[in-house]
Amino acid sequence: MECEYFQLHLGRVNTGVAFQNLTVQAAPFLQAVEPYLNGMNSSFLNMWNIYDYLNVQYIHNKTFYDNFPETLLEQARHFANLHEQNVFTDSALNSIGQIAIRTLWPELFWSLGNMTLPNNKVKLALTEVDYKPFISMFNVTNATITDPDIAGIVDYASVVALELSQDVQGQYNIAMKFKNGTSGNEFRSLKLWGNDSVPFPYLISQLDWTTVNSTINWCFSCNQTVLRGCSVFNYSNDPFLNPTG
Repeated sequence: MECEYFQLHLGRVNTGVAFQNLTVQAAPFLQAVEPYLNGMNSSFLNMWNIYDYLNVQYIHNKTFYDNFPETLLEQARHFANLHEQNVFTDSALNSIGQIAIRTLWPELFWSLGNMTLPNNKVKLALTEVDYKPFISMFNVTNATITDPDIAGIVDYASVVALELSQDVQGQYNIAMKFKNGTSGNEFRSLKLWGNDSVPFPYLISQLDWTTVNSTINWCFSCNQTVLRGCSVFNYSNDPFLNPTG
């Protein structure tokens, strides 16, 4: 991971009270599942990799499927959800724990804004991501407050639809809908800060200031001055990297 501030975030999460309590809660499960891990690190800090390994084996390995208790897979998903929910959320909208969605908002805002242009006939934009931005997005929009079951890891082939509509006054509004993998046939509506929909300008005002929308913005947000092209920028006036007085 080249984002140094995210590494600090991970360190805080890993040593925090919540993770310490979860480590105790997960201990019986981790002991029970260890024989199935093929030598993999069985600590709670490795919970995502443990779940990912077990889930892939359960789907694609018939011998494993025939011998692995399904209840252990359910527990693996439960603890992985809690683990990843803590890793990819944070206390403030612009905190580094939300980096997964903060780097994605600029593309989404541009696509939605482009659809409002009268001369633009393209009314669909597709962005493909893994599960991490889902977790951060649901957190920063408070969607998990009204629908707590969506917290954690989404299923394969999950979709979030940000639907743009125009009311009779000409105002553009955004609604968020979610389909969790292939387990259901219908999208479900989610709340945005407790509302069925919000004006598009409101969405921008709530989140635009949190975005990471350029390389230099990413470098400063992550405290990275060497890798990923960050070495070309001048950090001499940065009060954190070069304090004076």
